[in-house]
Amino acid sequence: MQNNVLYKKFIFSSDLKVLKNMDFIIINGPLGVLSLDIPKLLNLHKIDGNLVLSAKFANKSLFFTFISLIKQKIKGVTLGFFEILVINGTG
Repeated sequence: MQNNVLYKKFIFSSDLKVLKNMDFIIINGPLGVLSLDIPKLLNLHKIDGNLVLSAKFANKSLFFTFISLIKQKIKGVTLGFFEILVINGTG
């Protein structure tokens, strides 16, 4: 691994299936299926059943944004999305 390359490995449970195509990934979990386009400036590989994301240091902001998007997609198909609404007031 070089100093000017960013690197992140995603390890996920066996109930989550990730399919990688050339331009996008499909994340399939117990609560549904989500897809995500892969930007051309990032390298995403599937090694030993895990996802490995890498990019040049010049694309640092895109790299960390994409890490966040992958984490959100994984959370969405395993735990689901929810919102808590608290209403305070008189009446």
